[in-house]
Amino acid sequence: MSSNSVVLMEGFLTKQGAVVKNWKRRYFVLTSDGHLRYYKVKEKQETHESLPKPLGDIPLCCGCDTLTREEVRETINWGPAQRLTAFMLQTPSTKRSYYFIAPNSTARIEWVCALKELHQNIKKTCDCESCTAAANRKKLQEKCLLKEEVVLPSKSVSDTNHSETKIEEPKKMGLQYIGIDFIASKKIADDEETEDVEQQQQQQ
Repeated sequence: MSSNSVVLMEGFLTKQGAVVKNWKRRYFVLTSDGHLRYYKVKEKQETHESLPKPLGDIPLCCGCDTLTREEVRETINWGPAQRLTAFMLQTPSTKRSYYFIAPNSTARIEWVCALKELHQNIKKTCDCESCTAAANRKKLQEKCLLKEEVVLPSKSVSDTNHSETKIEEPKKMGLQYIGIDFIASKKIADDEETEDVEQQQQQQ
């Protein structure tokens, strides 16, 4: 255990062996530097300096996952496990799954939560290829979302001038501008002007 690491969780768990598949009680210490070490002791030690050399050291990485017994789909012989006490730890770094039995359901919740929280913290600072790719994908998605924001176009000067010209035109002609009435009134005025011209031509 490094001098800068902090103990996140410690206590007794029953662990299944890798080869013989028997279950043995071991003392586990989970530290912030990403390690789950286990020791062969009968009682909890007062200080970590008094702990013997660890029997094993499980390195945790960004790809680790912790599942309760109920979440594990494969068929596992959980041995002496009581209800709501067993859980599994998957570690790609060792290409192995570890199976544990906590003393009770409350202890299992504490261990599972501590392991999951450490997994998330490792992912935040991990610079492996998969974590870097995931971080880049997230940044790209955020950038695309910003580009997709809809900005309402402002009214252009040409549109404003065009609108004002259409409104002022009826005023100059002395006609009414209400929908189709404007067109009808304009047509009547044109017809009257044509009749006046024809009458003047006849008189000449």
